[in-house]
Amino acid sequence: MSHTYVWGASVVRTVDRAMFGWGFDPDGRRFLFDAGTAHHLALSRPEMANRVALLVGVVSNPDHRTLDRIGGREHFYRRDLDGRRWLRVVVDFNDRPGWIVTAFVQDHPPRGYR
Repeated sequence: MSHTYVWGASVVRTVDRAMFGWGFDPDGRRFLFDAGTAHHLALSRPEMANRVALLVGVVSNPDHRTLDRIGGREHFYRRDLDGRRWLRVVVDFNDRPGWIVTAFVQDHPPRGYR
């Protein structure tokens, strides 16, 4: 199985969806950490590229979640160790199974978090 990824306005890349990891979100939807996710993270967020279990765990058991502006995508959050930073994992559920798009640490709480 393959999936087409778009980076920027004109770069389109199709990669094999070899699974590196997978899980279920709190709503029971299956998602993958696949070769495309690994490739994207290795290029843009290398500190996250080898954190498969952590990223799958955030989506499976988040501290907070929000919808993305892009329909079918959702953000899953977990507080980082110091209590101020949050790990955000973006999942696209437009495909079945869903797939992790990206992940990064942010220095502020997610929108809507109280």
